[in-house]
Amino acid sequence: MSSTSFIPGRGKARYVLASACVLAALVQIGVALMVLRQPAADAWLSTADGALRARVLLPAGIAVCMELAAGLAVYMMRVEALACMGCLLARLCARMVDGPVPLVKLLDLSFFLILTWFMVRLFARSATSHASAPPGRHRPRVMLLVGLAFGHLTVLANDLPAWFALVSTASVSLLAVLGGLFGCGALYAAAAMLQARPQRAATLFVFAALALALSLLAWGGQYAFAAPFWLGVPVAILGVALARNGATPGSRVG
Repeated sequence: MSSTSFIPGRGKARYVLASACVLAALVQIGVALMVLRQPAADAWLSTADGALRARVLLPAGIAVCMELAAGLAVYMMRVEALACMGCLLARLCARMVDGPVPLVKLLDLSFFLILTWFMVRLFARSATSHASAPPGRHRPRVMLLVGLAFGHLTVLANDLPAWFALVSTASVSLLAVLGGLFGCGALYAAAAMLQARPQRAATLFVFAALALALSLLAWGGQYAFAAPFWLGVPVAILGVALARNGATPGSRVG
């Protein structure tokens, strides 16, 4: 984390938000341990190969790390906490299409949405209260967008092997996959250049939204692995709004 992202001024709210993040991580660890101690889970772990175990266990590990990192960052009053929350929100939204949506998924998403809203308010208030607060990419909504883009990348990395398998069996069109990959690349590039070149970033965000939307139509939406398509569209639209509404004042125009 960059030392320049430090925002002066600490209130009681940071203790509450940091505690909520750490508590969420501890709860998730406890639930995972309870599940893994079940006889069925022990039998599955002993027979499943490493790739399958990693696919199931790695997402939980990423979520716990992000929750702990968000708790530490908000306690230190660093806006990188919102990047962690954005990553968590993107991954939680992607889970909505993995199958039936039980109440626990909706509660998790609602909890982190509320937590993120309070963080945005906390950092926005701190930034307006201190003239020395850094501009540009350190603004709360911009950092949240960066986190959403990174979370989208982790979802894409998780689903990419399934994409190639579906293409090899002619279940989905190669054109849809290639279009989606171009759209994802444009999304990540736009998020990276949002501070330095907001106009070019806005153009890339528009291209990403169109490419991902068209790929989703070609895909048909019949697979849960299409999550990177529909998830990237609202992220790209948010990026367009930030780039065009002066979210990065003082940055170079490219």
